[in-house]
Amino acid sequence: MSVRRKAASRNRAPAESECLCMGFGPELARMLRSLGSDSAKGHFRSARVEVLRGLRALIDQRIETLSKHPRRGTAIEVE
Repeated sequence: MSVRRKAASRNRAPAESECLCMGFGPELARMLRSLGSDSAKGHFRSARVEVLRGLRALIDQRIETLSKHPRRGTAIEVE
C-alpha cells in the first residue's frame, strides 16, 4: 500500500461493516481471553481436541484412499 493510500485510509470514516465478522472477531477474542471458569476452559479445550481428532480421521481416510493401488488392465488368457 502506498504512503498516499495509507494516509487516505486513515482520514476517511470507517465503513459500518468493513470486515465480514462485523466486529465480532475482536469481541470473541476478548471473550475467550477472559474465560472465567475452569469449566468453560475445559469445554473449549475438549472442543479443540475433538476438532483435531476429526481432522485426523479425514486425513487417515484420504491416506487410505490414496494408498490403494488401482488395478490396471485386465488379465486375459492366451491360448
